[in-house]
Formats: sequence, structure tokens, C-alpha cells
Amino acid sequence: MVFIILRVLLTQHSKFITYMIPIKLSIKGLYSYRETQVVDFTKLTEASIFGIFGKVGSGKSSILEAITFALYGDTERMNKSGDDRNYNMMNLRSDELLIDFECRAGKDNHLYRFTVKGRRNSKKFDDVKTFERKTYQWMPELSDWAPIEVENAAEKIIGLSYENFKRTIIIPQGRFQEFIELPLSKRTQMMNEIFQLERFDLAAKVKVLKETNEKQLEHLNGKIAQLGQSTHEQLEAVKDQIQALQTLLTLKTQALNDKVNDEKSLDWIAKLFKSLEETVKQLQILEAQIPDFETRENRLKVYQKVLMQLKPLFAQQQARLAEQQKDSLAFTHKTAEQQTFLQQIQQSQAKLDELKPAFEQKENLLKEAEEWSWALKWKQATSEKLKLQERLEKGKLAVEQQRSKIQTGQTERQQIEEDLQKIKSQLVDLHKLSQVATWFGQKRNLLQQRQHIIDAGKEAKQKTEGFEQQLQAIEQDEVFQGQITQVLEPNQRGILVEQLKQDFQQKIDFHQQHIAQFEMQKALQAYANALNDDEPCPLCGAIHHPDKLTSSEDFSQKIQAEKTSQKAWQNRLQRIEQLNAQWDAIEQNIAVWNAERNKQGILYKDIQTKIQEHDQIFVWSEFSKEDEEYLQRAFSVSEQQVKEIKAFEERRSAQEQQLQVWQKDLEEKFLPTLQKIEVEISAKDSEVNTTQAQIQRLDMLTLEKETADSIANHIQRLQNQYQDLVKNVEQLQKDLQLLQDKNNRLEGEIVALKQNLEQHQKVIQDFEKQLQSAMNEMGYVSQQEVEQILAWNLAIDTEQKAIETFKVQWQATQQHHKSLSEETKGLRYDVEIHKQLLADIATLQNEINTLQAEAGALKGRQLQLEQDLATQANLLKEKEALEIRRADIDTLAKLFKSQGFVGFVSGMYLQNLCNQANERFSKMTRQALQLEIYETRPSEFDFRVRDLLNEGRTRAVKTLSGGQKFQVALCLALALADNIHAQTQSTNNFFFLDEGFGSLDKDSLTEVFETLKSLRKENRIVGVISHVEDLQQEIESYITVENHPEMGSQIKC
Repeated sequence: MVFIILRVLLTQHSKFITYMIPIKLSIKGLYSYRETQVVDFTKLTEASIFGIFGKVGSGKSSILEAITFALYGDTERMNKSGDDRNYNMMNLRSDELLIDFECRAGKDNHLYRFTVKGRRNSKKFDDVKTFERKTYQWMPELSDWAPIEVENAAEKIIGLSYENFKRTIIIPQGRFQEFIELPLSKRTQMMNEIFQLERFDLAAKVKVLKETNEKQLEHLNGKIAQLGQSTHEQLEAVKDQIQALQTLLTLKTQALNDKVNDEKSLDWIAKLFKSLEETVKQLQILEAQIPDFETRENRLKVYQKVLMQLKPLFAQQQARLAEQQKDSLAFTHKTAEQQTFLQQIQQSQAKLDELKPAFEQKENLLKEAEEWSWALKWKQATSEKLKLQERLEKGKLAVEQQRSKIQTGQTERQQIEEDLQKIKSQLVDLHKLSQVATWFGQKRNLLQQRQHIIDAGKEAKQKTEGFEQQLQAIEQDEVFQGQITQVLEPNQRGILVEQLKQDFQQKIDFHQQHIAQFEMQKALQAYANALNDDEPCPLCGAIHHPDKLTSSEDFSQKIQAEKTSQKAWQNRLQRIEQLNAQWDAIEQNIAVWNAERNKQGILYKDIQTKIQEHDQIFVWSEFSKEDEEYLQRAFSVSEQQVKEIKAFEERRSAQEQQLQVWQKDLEEKFLPTLQKIEVEISAKDSEVNTTQAQIQRLDMLTLEKETADSIANHIQRLQNQYQDLVKNVEQLQKDLQLLQDKNNRLEGEIVALKQNLEQHQKVIQDFEKQLQSAMNEMGYVSQQEVEQILAWNLAIDTEQKAIETFKVQWQATQQHHKSLSEETKGLRYDVEIHKQLLADIATLQNEINTLQAEAGALKGRQLQLEQDLATQANLLKEKEALEIRRADIDTLAKLFKSQGFVGFVSGMYLQNLCNQANERFSKMTRQALQLEIYETRPSEFDFRVRDLLNEGRTRAVKTLSGGQKFQVALCLALALADNIHAQTQSTNNFFFLDEGFGSLDKDSLTEVFETLKSLRKENRIVGVISHVEDLQQEIESYITVENHPEMGSQIKC
């Protein structure tokens, strides 16, 4: 199973890494790019191999930096902090930065767009805010770009981190050989990230499986322990006990049933005698109630007769008397109400007659109010006309002031323009300053590189000395017994170690022989001491022992002494093996750090040469290459001039905007307002004349003294008089009509009540005659007797039911007594016999319950044993499976321990890269060199070169020349790109190389270029950035970059 899992893991392929094909790039304001420049990659990539050429410092590498910065927001030249990256990336003559990059990427070949935008603070030249980066995806269904709001969008789309992108797709200048020079740990990390080898690190998952399996085993063992030692013999014994209890229960149950039947017969007889006794007592109680029920029956008959014959007549008489009293009260109330209404009618008629003369003259009030309204309009129009005339005078004054302000502003603008031109004529040459600043920056970088090389050389020396001290400590170890007196060669050390190991092993074997001899003598001594006469010897069988071995030596103590000595030599043997392993590791480290020291020495010479060459290209006589502060002062002067120009331009712009606002206000606000006021004054003149013509009765001199409020009060007073007069008259007429209607209605009601009272009196007299006649017939003299009987107020149904119930109960009790007397005739009941029978039943029942409980417990025990035995069998099967699984998991844990499997797979991938790279590298070196990998320590691999011209011996990659290093780096980079291409299954494979190719001779350059041209057959797109003219002659599709002093970097096709 373990090997099946490993085979599946190794055949898995990552689909995460995709590809990236550039489409178009727009740059503005980045480094030397002042104006917008566009690179159309669609034409370049059609040729499979294309170039970007230009002189040193022209801005070629900035194209790649723009792409990586748009994708990842990171750059090779500038750190995120400490380098003031935003300010230094923006062109000094630009106020904004723009990078707009389009590419196709991803498994589905989607079109993506990455933009970077930034602006300089208009008030502070060196303040450049954080650049705004955005990502879009082209949506064909919308015909528009849709924003992608995720972190690290490019890494998720392309599948490569920034560092690995620089190592595999777009390789910046000076980083081409980084892959072969990476430390082992970082190269392993890179391989893991590119090929997602972390999927092979299953140690954590195996640990989870192991913990889960152990928990399951522990759980199963707990379950098995809980089941105890259940056996089939225990189950059979329980079954036999249950069978015996069932037989005993059957006998006891039969005896109980017989006694229960006897008890039921005695209980029936006891109930008969008790019922007879209770029936006799009931008859005595009912017999005592007979006189009372006879009286109740006679009284009910009298009440029913009076209720049926006399009560209806009484009820009708009382109802008519109540109606007569009600109508009498109503007649008295209505008569008094009629008198009140007649008085109110007379008062309302008098008030109406009083208001009638004024009501007939009410229209005169409205005419007077209307003339006062015309007077109010005339007054308001006159007042508004005076206000408009005042506004007209103020407006004319404002127009004159606005024209004067415009004239002054135009004069100030002219002065600003003159000052601005004067400052521009004195502007410092920023292009020259930038070139000098670039020279000083490169100088600082070279000095920093030299210091880094010096530091690295010192570190390598310290490391070497430290390892040499460790080596001396090992040589002085007591295990070598002082045999090392001088520095040994590796083969001499090996001979010495082997000699010591053989010597120690001989000592161990020597002591082992002594131990065996002493143990044999100890055993013979024990046999001899155990021999007795007339008893056979265990070895020879003889019963006589005339010459027994006799010895008093303590062989156990001797054996222990030999084992102690043997253990000491074993420890020495183990110690020398450990020291030998440490010796190998230390010598290897010394060799590595010595190589590092040699490398740093070579690098130091190279950097010194570069520094001298760099000093020779300083051509600016007005500056000193020793005085960088003078350059900074020149920059400060330039910066100040730029700020002053910016300030004057802003003042000029602000002044022009202000003049436009003032002129616009004059033309659109001031002058149209004056014209509008003049039109309104003319309209008010007409309104004054029209309203004055409508005033006929009122005196104009009087009106001129009146205010608008007083005129409005006159109008309101007249209108109120008119409204009050009309309202009062209408209300009086309405009230008078209402009173007359109510009086007429009352008159009809009074007549009807009078008639009702006469009818009530007649009917009451007829009822009195009928009631007296009925009483006489029943033998009652007065109504009082009848009323007393009716006052009994008996519940007839309830009373009748109680009487009938008593009669039925009396007859039923008599009959029941007779029946019981006949049933008990000849029977006898003994209480003591009955009690004894009940006690016997209880005893039998308790015994049966006890037996049933025992049987139930045994059946439960039987069921539990059956379940335990079945569960035990299943648990043992599960445990066996889990123990097999534990062994498999242990095997997996050893395999995946300390990322061992990841290292193994990484080595396989690295070997594949090496094999693919050798296909080109061997050809480039004319079969002289071959690249190999070797295991420096378990699961860690490094590169080395096999020199086929020198007996096929191997040597470090660091021993290659600069050109050879470039060749092997190119081959590895192409092989790495091939692997990524194979994973993505893309139709095109893009690879961009920013390298000067200056380290190659003409033949090597030709070989490299032939290799690059051969890639066309592999559907590969290769971009080359270089200043080498020979390459430019060989590559047909290319663009050139030139750095113009005024316009900045320009891209030409």
C-alpha cells in the first residue's frame, strides 16, 4: 500500500503555474521616460525571437522593470523603504507616472491589464505619494475591463512569486546566473515554489493518520478491557441455571393459582354479608324520612294550582299599572318642556326684527372695502418703485468697481509673465545633472559591492579558521592516543583511522574470548557443585564422581571485569567513527569556504577594475568626481528654480482664472441685473397709474399719509362687519325655525300621552274584576293569601324529582334486602380462615417474584454474555486491522520525516533540469563539459561540472570562466522554462533575458545566438536586451531605445 501511495504522488503534476505573454506596454514618467512611450509586443513576439537594443543608460532595462513593477509592485533597483522609491522612480521633469501593461496569462488565455499611476505633489517637488496599482480582466461579454480586487493578483494569475518570476520568465540585468549561485536552501525553496513540491511534504498528514490510528487502537483496547473475560462456558452455565428456575417457577405458580381461587370464593361471601348489613341500615334511614316527603308533596300541589290559575292575572295587572305610571310622568315632563320652547321663540323673533334694517344695507360695506383694496395696491406699487430706483443706483456703482478690478488684474498678470520668463532663462541643465548623479550612484554601488566582497572574504576566512580549530580539537582527542603530530592528508587520515579501528576491534574480540572462557568455567563449576553420589551426571550419566572439579574462583567477577574493559574499547570504536564523520564534514566545509575566499578574491579584482574604468568615464569638467556635495548643491539650486517656476506658473494660472471669473461676473451678473431692474421700474410706473384710477371716493392726500398696514386694517374691519352681520341674521333665522319644529313635535306627543292614560285606567279596572272572580272560585278571600303562597317560590321540577327519587329508592332498597336475605340463607363466613389464606397467597407471591427476579437477572446476564462475545470477536478483528495499518503508517512516517521525500523529489526535478540543460550545454562546449548534480548531504543537491577533457574528473561550477558560466546559466534557464512550459501545456513559452553578453567571446556569442535561434522551432518566444551590436545584426525583429536630452527615452521600431 505504501509503495502505491508513493507512485501516485510521483505521477501527479501541478497545474497551478500558468504562463505570461506580453501584449502591450505604455510607459510615462518612469526613470528616463519623460513622455508616453508604447511597446507593441504583438509584432515583436510574432518573430519568436526579438531584441531591445540601445546604448548604456538609454532605458532598455526600465522596460522590464516597468513590467515587473506593474505585475508585482516591486523593483530590482529600489527597496520599498529607505530608498524613497516613489520619488526616485519618477522622472525629474515629470509630474505624473504611468505604467499600463497588457498581457495574456492563465490556463484559459485570458487578457489581463495591470496599471500603475502616481503624481507629484504640486506644492512639494520631492513629495511623491504611494503609487496606485490596479488589475483588470477583459470581459468580452461586456466589451470592457473588469477590476480584480484581490491581493497579489499577478502571483495568483501567473502562479509565480516575484523572486521566481525574475529567475524564470523575466531575468533582470546581473541576475542571469543567480540560479546556479543560489545557496542550497534557497534553490530548494525555489524548486518547491515553482513545482509545488510542498504537496509531497505529507509528514503532517501522516502524523494525523498516526495519531488517529493510535487513538482508535487505544479506544479499542479500552473497549476490550471493559468487556472483561467473557467465555462460552460461562454462557452455558447461565443457561442451565435459567432452566432450573423455570421449573421451580411453574410449581409455585400452580400452587398460587389454587389459593387465589379459594380466596375469591371467601371474598364473595364476605361481600354478601356486608352488603346485607348496609341494606338494613339504609331501610331504617329511609323509613324515618317518609312523613317529611308526604308534607312536601301536598304543599307542591297547592303551589302548582295557584301558580297556574292566579299568577297570570296578577302579572297582567302589575304590568298595566307600570305602563300607566310611566306615561303619566312623560305627560308632565313634555308639558313643562313646551312652555320653555314658547318663551325661546318669542326672544329669537325680537332679535331678528332688531337686525333687519342694517342687513338690508350690507352691500355698501363691500363697496367701501373694495376701494380701500385698490388704495392698498397703489401704496405697495409706489413703495416697490422707490426701492427699485435705489437698487439701480447701487448697481451702476458696482459695475464701475468691477471694471476697475479687471483692469488691475490684467496689469498683475503681465508682471507675473515677465518674472516667469526671467527665471526660465536662468534654469540649470537637469539632463546633465541627472547624468552626473547617475555616475555618482553607480560609483556608490561599486564601492558598496567592493565592501560586500571584503566582508564576504573576511567571513570566509573566519569560517575557515573556525573549522580548522575544530579539526585541531579532533586531532587532539584522546582516542587517537597522540598518534597525530602533523597535518595529515585525507588518505593518510583514512589509513590511521582504519588501523585504530582494527586495533580496537581486536581488543574487543580479545575480551570476548576471555568472557566465553570464564562463562564456560563458571558453568562447569556449577555442574560440579551440583553432583551428588549415587545420582547420575547430567552430562555423562555416571553415578560415581571420584574426581570432581573443585575451584573457589569467582568467575562472575572476572566476567564483569572483562565486560567493562570490552565496553570501554567499544566506546572508543564508536567515538572514532563519530570523529571520522565530523572530520569529513569539517574538511568539506573548509574546502567550501576556501573556494569562497578564492571567489571573493577574484570578485575583488574585478570590482577594482570596474571602479577604475568607471572613474575614466567622468567627463564633466565643471564638476569634481571627488565632490558629490557640489552636485547636491546644484540639484538644490535646480530644485529651487523648478519650485519657483512652478509657483509663478500657478500664480499666472490663478490670476488668469480670477480674471475670467471677474469678466464672467460682469457680463453674466452685473449688466443683466441692471437691465432687469430698469424693466421692473417701468412696470411699476404702469401699476401705480392703473391702481390710482380705480380710487373714486377716498382722498389721495389722506391716502399718502396712510401706511400699508393701516389701509389693510380698514379693509379687514369693513369685511368683518359684513361677515358678522350676515352670520348673525342667518343664525337667528335657523334657531327660530328649529324651535318652532320642536314645539310642533311636542304638541303631538302630549296629545298621544293623554289618550294613553285614559286607556290604561279602563284596562286596570277590567283586570281587578277578573282576579276577584277567580279567587272566589278557589276559596281565597284576599289577594294577601294568594301572594303568600306565591312567595314560596318553589322549584317545581326539582321538588317533584326529589319526591319521585325518594319513592324509587325506598322500593329498590326493600327489593335488594329481600334478594340478599335469600342469597345468604345457609352460608357461613370465617374471618380468621380468610386472613390465613391471604397470608399464604402473599408468601407464595413473594417467592415467585424473587424467582422471577433471579430468572430475569440470569437472562440479562445471558444476553450480556452473548453480546460481549460477539462484540469481542468484532473488536479483535478491528484491532488486527489497525495494527497492520500502524505498521504501514510507521513506514510512511520514516519516509516523509524531515521533508526527506520532498528533498528526494526535488533532486529528481533538478536531475531532469540538468539532463535537459546538458543537451545544449554539451553542444556549446563541444562535448568538453557536462553539468551534473550531487548530494551534498541527505536530500540536498548542488551542481558540479564533469571535465571530459581531463579524464572525466569533476570540479565546482565556480571554477568555470565567465563565458562558460553564462552558457550553463542559459541552458539551465531554458530547461527551467521548458519544465514550466510542459506543466502549463501552453502553445507558447515566453522568456525574457536582460544581459549584456559582454563576457562572451565571438565564438561563444555565435553559439549562444544559434541556440536562441533554434528555439523558434520549439514555439518559444525569447526576448533579448543587450547593447552588443553583433546581436542587433542577427535579430530581425527589434526595437531601439535612445535617451534624448530633452524628451527623455524614446522607443523606435
